[in-house]
Amino acid sequence: MRITPVKRAAILLAALGMTPLVSHAKDYPINLDFAYQVGDAYRVSAQGAITNLYIATTIAAAPQTRGKVVNWKFEADATIKQVSDRSLPTVVEFVVQEFHTESAGNRTELLAEGSRMTATVADGQKTFMSNGEPLPDEGSKLLVPLVDLDDGEKTNQEAFGTDIARKPGDEWPANKSALIEGAKKQGLDIKPEDVNAVARLAKVQTVEEKEMMVIQSTASIANIVPPVPAGVKVDSANMKFDVLVSLPVDASRPAYSEAVNVQRRVDTVSPNNDGSKLSIVEIRRHLKVVSNFKRK
Repeated sequence: MRITPVKRAAILLAALGMTPLVSHAKDYPINLDFAYQVGDAYRVSAQGAITNLYIATTIAAAPQTRGKVVNWKFEADATIKQVSDRSLPTVVEFVVQEFHTESAGNRTELLAEGSRMTATVADGQKTFMSNGEPLPDEGSKLLVPLVDLDDGEKTNQEAFGTDIARKPGDEWPANKSALIEGAKKQGLDIKPEDVNAVARLAKVQTVEEKEMMVIQSTASIANIVPPVPAGVKVDSANMKFDVLVSLPVDASRPAYSEAVNVQRRVDTVSPNNDGSKLSIVEIRRHLKVVSNFKRK
């Protein structure tokens, strides 16, 4: 039930009540994957914001800007009902306490308090059902990167982990092929030389009498080729993300917190409808998510 590396606001740790750091001299095995078991239960709390900004400039005319910010919150009790051969969840049941969005002062309730929801995965696609009906797209799109199901993609360990034990402050390269594979499934074409991605054991600290590793994963991707309408030329497209995750040193106790910050920018050039002038459109998309998965 973890956010996948590419799909997930480094503002988390100050709110967690951290105590002083553990010894810096020790080497720690890096394990970003948990062995989930049927019956594992968690309290899931997550909130985030999605900002979409469009800036259109027609030659010899003033720029026109429009945008939208959507804030959302999800809180529920989750129970693992089925796991795959890789010990990753394939069916998770939720009892929802709160799930809503807010935008421009308008609040939309996506699921009422007490609603039951089931998350499943088949052929790499995640599905969310409540009361026998699929969840509307607005809710599903928010939950897809939040709920970690075995969709056949590279695991977090395969993408950002390492087989070598590390000390706090150590850094290692991420698996570029895993990031490229994930991007292609989103319709993005990127090349290995345009990807710069690393992971780092930022620190180890004690939280509620448990040793926790804080691992930071960062990546920047340039020269992305996104799908665009006919006649539109992509002048430049790039993405960068920062994921800060707090994991237990004891991997048999899979409770964790995560903060994600993803920024994406696409600049396009296209002819106006009358064909007389060109329009330059800048598209910015910013995603922030803070989530906490506490084992019950």
